Amino acid sequence: MASNTNQSLSSTHSTPASDPLDRLRGFRNRADRARGIGDDLLKEMKAVKKISKTETDALNAWTTVVPDSIRDFSTISGIKAGKLMVLVPSASHRHVVHRWLGSGGLGELQTLSRVPIRGVELKINPNPTNLDEIHPKSL
Repeated sequence: MASNTNQSLSSTHSTPASDPLDRLRGFRNRADRARGIGDDLLKEMKAVKKISKTETDALNAWTTVVPDSIRDFSTISGIKAGKLMVLVPSASHRHVVHRWLGSGGLGELQTLSRVPIRGVELKINPNPTNLDEIHPKSL
């Protein structure tokens, strides 16, 4: 008779759907909730605003300090790790800008700029149409 009782108990607890403890254990392991992208989007927007402000400040300093003769053929392409990247159409133009920077232009640029500029990298861009698109000349 004792064996019949053990069999009946084991048969009632063998089905997981009928066991309330198994149902509770199922609720304990919840699936990950969906995470909104709002926080990530805000972080990205702050980073973009910071980069935009940095480049705008550097561009304003460049247009204020640089002589018109150099500004006419040079274009700012960005700032990276404190280095201002400037596009010039040829090696002779690069030489002119390099001489101006060495004669105190870099110091003036660093003084006027609100962002730290540790140097200027001059890149030759032989295609003048790109320079006109980036920095259109007034008519």
